[in-house]
Parts: sequence; C-alpha cells; structure tokens
Amino acid sequence: MSYTATYTTDAGDLVIEFDYEPAEPKTFNDPGCPENVDVISVLAGPIEMIDWISEEALDIFKEKGLESVADTRFSNDLDRGQDRYEDRMAA
Repeated sequence: MSYTATYTTDAGDLVIEFDYEPAEPKTFNDPGCPENVDVISVLAGPIEMIDWISEEALDIFKEKGLESVADTRFSNDLDRGQDRYEDRMAA
C-alpha cells in the first residue's frame, strides 16, 4: 500500500511517499515477516530529494511512515465505530 506523510522541518515541509507492507504472521510453512516501510519519494516543494537524503534521515522517515499508518488505522477504526453506532441508533 502506498501512503503519503508530511514531515515539517525548519526549512519547510517535506512530503514523503512510502510503500507499506503489513506484517505477515508465522505459519507452519512460512516464517512470516515484520511490517516494513520503504521510502519511495521525498519532495521539498517540486524538488525530489531522495538521492540527497542520508540513511539516518531515511530511518526517521520510515518511523514517520509507520506512525502515519498507525494513525490512519486508528482513524479508520474510529470512523467504523461511529458508523456502527449511528446505524444502531437509527434502527
């Protein structure tokens, strides 16, 4: 899944696009894998910056990506809960 997150710096906002792979549970035939984020793009305005970003900064952006996925999931869960509540109240 592709996600986008904004990271605010002193120099301005960076728009980070990343690819998210959810964790896969371990099974009898498959060792499974942890969740993973790959940074695809880092934009500062119209300028692509990914080739000039250090590994340390990419690690920070990956953490930001995982936080963004968690926030999106939480928000979606709240929306589903609200929808279910409203459906029950309308019945």
